[in-house]
Amino acid sequence: MDLPRRRFLAKAGLTFASLLSANVLISSAHALEGISAIEHFLSDKNNFAIAGIKLRNRKAIEEIYRVRKFAPLWTTDSHPTYTSVVVAQRLANANLLGLEPSKYYGRLLNQLATENFHNNLLEFELLMTDSLISYFDDIAHGATEPPTSKAGWKLERARLPANEIARGFFNGEKSLSETIDELHPTHYRFNRLLNALRDYQAIEDTGGWSSISNGPSLAIGDRATRVAELRQRLLVSGDLQYNTTLDHELFDNELAQALTDFQTRHGLEPDGVLGPNTRKALNVPVSERIAQLNLNLDRWRWLPREMGFSNITVNTAGYEMDVTLSGQVAMNMNVIVGKPKHATPLFSDTMEHMVFNPSWYVPTSIARKLLRKEARQPGYLIGNNFEVRNKSTNRAVPFNQLTPFDLDPQFFSAKYWLRQRPGDENALGRLKFMFPNKYSIYLHDTNSPELFAESGRAFSHGCVRLEKPEELAELLLTADGHDYSAIKSYQAQQSTKKVNLHNPLPVHLTYQTAWVDDSGKINFREDIYKHDRHALAQLDNNHTRFAQAESNALALTGMTLVSNLY
Repeated sequence: MDLPRRRFLAKAGLTFASLLSANVLISSAHALEGISAIEHFLSDKNNFAIAGIKLRNRKAIEEIYRVRKFAPLWTTDSHPTYTSVVVAQRLANANLLGLEPSKYYGRLLNQLATENFHNNLLEFELLMTDSLISYFDDIAHGATEPPTSKAGWKLERARLPANEIARGFFNGEKSLSETIDELHPTHYRFNRLLNALRDYQAIEDTGGWSSISNGPSLAIGDRATRVAELRQRLLVSGDLQYNTTLDHELFDNELAQALTDFQTRHGLEPDGVLGPNTRKALNVPVSERIAQLNLNLDRWRWLPREMGFSNITVNTAGYEMDVTLSGQVAMNMNVIVGKPKHATPLFSDTMEHMVFNPSWYVPTSIARKLLRKEARQPGYLIGNNFEVRNKSTNRAVPFNQLTPFDLDPQFFSAKYWLRQRPGDENALGRLKFMFPNKYSIYLHDTNSPELFAESGRAFSHGCVRLEKPEELAELLLTADGHDYSAIKSYQAQQSTKKVNLHNPLPVHLTYQTAWVDDSGKINFREDIYKHDRHALAQLDNNHTRFAQAESNALALTGMTLVSNLY
């Protein structure tokens, strides 16, 4: 949408806000002349298009108007109703919710309402209703489609009774604002992200930010014209709050701190140095960041509205995990997730138990690598507390009884397991948290805690490694009613101990490349599993397709863009 129209809509938003505050409802008043036209059109089952646009929700439209005895929703005495002004404004401002405005034909509806409106009653009525139904559905379920299960996206898409919820509005029983609130995700992270989107749209409306020129790395004490570019860039995005220096080309401590803040919220090494990776992140246009915010809003719409009053949510793209107990965030920690070639699958399940001092039955793919290492370094497996167990008997088999054929990586797994005993060398560490699933994914401790110091933490073969496993165990077991002294005894003993949860806990493995943290800062992350690429392509296609359809409809109706309805 161009800047003049955005500015106009911002002014029109004052009218819109006042109408919403009045809890505008659908009026029962109608123009008699519109009744027969609507009924006639809908009685012909072959009518699927109006103003050159194929109706997306014909069946739902028919049901809505039949209940109303085919009375118009949006017109009275051959004029647009007060409510239609509110609705059209919402559709034109769909970008404020991260949705594509042209999908809801705001320009076309504006023209139908302003140019020979008396002759456009039917088109205005049906396109307005059709667009609003689609708008409600997109608010509830998202306007884009999740990646395929083959791509690792196993999360089930939320299914709300959007038509049933919307029916209350069409029947005049609830306001537009109430309807949208009921359809929206209620999670606090969604609402934070929505506010962030509007902040970035405001930045775009004022011209966005400029790119940083190419050149050598810059740090504290350096002086260059590129330092002034960096200073201006960080002022626009809010990382540099105030520009107190008179020497804009000097890289001072204030600028270094602002750059460190930028690096931290973009998942970069927070060294306060303008290097290649940091410059690349700085030069991402604001329009691309807005698209990233849009697609991450859709991901919240895909998730269940009820994620559990208590739950664990892992953001694989952000390498972090939240623990919510009784509706309050009780713990946050860094995590390690799967490498891109061993991507952590995204799904929801239920944590049922945890295991202290677990053993590790090595997956076949990893066992092959370890057996090759054993061939190069005889004694490696024994030295790292591994044993071989027969699959049919589950009994340990001494290494000296195994033949070279038995230890061949190609044939070993047909007959044997490779198991690592509990202990400090164990890859699972001292704890694992089990939510049994067909992907063999779980949360666990690690024997490589130094990896948590890395800004990018995609190192595992799929499971999620925890920064603070003992604190998590204490938190969950205490909340679950387990005695504190018993918890300490589990931690102290060397043998394996399985502890069941009295109240199983929902676990959600998600993928968010944009979010707002508890300090109110917008965070962005790299698209480690290329799910953003899939979604951004959809956003681009949607914009092209719907903008073209709207332009074609304007051309078919022979109308030109004139003054706004508002």
